[in-house]
Amino acid sequence: MNKESMPQNNAPSTSTLRKLFPWVALITNLVIYLVLGGLYLILPAQAEFKFSLLLLNLLFSLGLMIKYRSYVQAWWQSNFIRWRAEHLYRLAIICALVALLNLLGTRYDRKFDWSGIGQFQLSPESQQVLKRFTGPIKFTVFGNYQLWEPLIELYRQPQGPAILTERVDPARRPDLVKAYNITQLDTLLVQYRDKMALVDKTEELAITNALIKISRTHVPRVAYTVGHGELDLSKTTPEGGKYLLDLLTQASFAPEALRLEQQNELSSSIDTILILGPAQDFHPVEIKLLDQYIKAGGNLVMALNPRVKKVDLTPNLRKWLRQWNIGLNNTLVIDRIQAVQGSQGMMPLVSELAVHPITRGLEGQTFFPVTSAVENLAAAKENAAKEEAPGPDEAINFVALAKTLPFPASWADRRPWEMLQGGR
Repeated sequence: MNKESMPQNNAPSTSTLRKLFPWVALITNLVIYLVLGGLYLILPAQAEFKFSLLLLNLLFSLGLMIKYRSYVQAWWQSNFIRWRAEHLYRLAIICALVALLNLLGTRYDRKFDWSGIGQFQLSPESQQVLKRFTGPIKFTVFGNYQLWEPLIELYRQPQGPAILTERVDPARRPDLVKAYNITQLDTLLVQYRDKMALVDKTEELAITNALIKISRTHVPRVAYTVGHGELDLSKTTPEGGKYLLDLLTQASFAPEALRLEQQNELSSSIDTILILGPAQDFHPVEIKLLDQYIKAGGNLVMALNPRVKKVDLTPNLRKWLRQWNIGLNNTLVIDRIQAVQGSQGMMPLVSELAVHPITRGLEGQTFFPVTSAVENLAAAKENAAKEEAPGPDEAINFVALAKTLPFPASWADRRPWEMLQGGR
């Protein structure tokens, strides 16, 4: 058999493979760099794995440069490569900056709201509530998670507690629906340690109230007096106080009715007592109970309506307040300069609000229609001559939360019934 008749071997020779190997190694090295750049952009986590892969690839590049240093020198000195290298430097710098920003964004979570009205951030009150928590808070959505997601994300604060989330399909988990007493779809369950609260309104106030509730070690008891024609907190009519009752409940208070005539003494577990616009006076025995409660450190919120008739309906209450250096006479505040238009001065606008937690968040014009003046009898010049001498020895810190314009712009009219006789 001669050589011409022998079959030809088409496999690449060893010399050809040696020539191709540097290019294959170089292309592989560059592809790994591109993959690493993509991982840094789209996969913020697993930093140790990406760093290890980058270090190995750098060693691979160094090994190629040492082995083929003669090719590298000739290649680097060519004009074509120098021109391409400038563009490559720029691209590398841009990629490095993007990767650095992405890394900083994942490690330091900072959010900025440019809406001007705080649309994309929590209110200062909600941020203060979050500071009470020292452990993670869990939000479980029963139903449409996308409905709650924007609000939940607002509660992820850089210095706040960890927020854990879970989605539950009520149709697939009826056991959880029953266990947590879920009565309607798209309900949010807020849990902290062994406490929980349900939220059925997709609004920040509802979630923050739930957080207040589960952060408290004690649920404040608020007792409102009944039996004297006070504001009825069960009525939904305009003259009723159901809205106030709902606000107290939503703010995680425990409101309850209180009949003083049925009490021998007031429990110290009652945090605050409300007396809201009684139309009948309190009996001296009832006032004695209130006095003992206050001296024991209790809190009292009282609102007495001014009478536009000569007969005062609550003289005993007013007399008791004078013993505590508080003058709440049957007067009517009139402001002829700064008042609601058409009110004949009987709806004065507040000209000065004290810096106090009660007045925090009050914005715009504030007015109090048909209101009485409150007087600090301890500071009145003729207190001892015109009013009864104060009884208790306890010091009272008198703070005027809202003020009208000073006299003669506004004053406390001691004959309010005259306003019905031509507005004199």
